[in-house]
Order: sequence, then C-alpha cells, then structure tokens
Amino acid sequence: MKIVKPEQTITDLVEDQSVKIEEVESHTHYKKCQITSNFGIKKINEVIFENCTFDRLDFKQMEFLDVTFDNCNLASGDFSESLIYRSEFK
Repeated sequence: MKIVKPEQTITDLVEDQSVKIEEVESHTHYKKCQITSNFGIKKINEVIFENCTFDRLDFKQMEFLDVTFDNCNLASGDFSESLIYRSEFK
C-alpha cells in the first residue's frame, strides 16, 4: 500500500476562534480553534486542523480530501460511511 500525503495549498490562518464546521473554508489552517456544529457538512477539503477541539464528533457520511488533523482528539469520532482521501492524522 502506498500512502499519499495530503496536497494542500493553505492561504489563510484562523487562530483561537470558535468556528462552526459549516463555515470551514478550503485552503485554511485552523489552529487552537473550537469547532462547533449544528448539522455538519458533507465535504471538507484542503484544511489543516491543529490543536483544535470538536464539540461534536459525528462525521458520518462526510468527505475529507487533503485534510490534516494535527493533535486533535478524535478518539470517539464517528466516521462511519465517510470517505477519507489523502488525509493525515498526527
């Protein structure tokens, strides 16, 4: 099996903010953010989450493309029926 690293072009940094997952934007590095959710979204691409906390770990039926989760606690996350491409969990 060949492991392919995410292909990311990051242009923005959001730090120490509370962000709804519905408002997560591509090409953005979220650092030390609180990620909240009302209903979730279907697709996230070219995003870095670093030292972020998630108030809801229901990622069912979502698609992740070129996403990095760096030092985020996703231990009880539910990724059932999700698609994960070129993403990294550090």
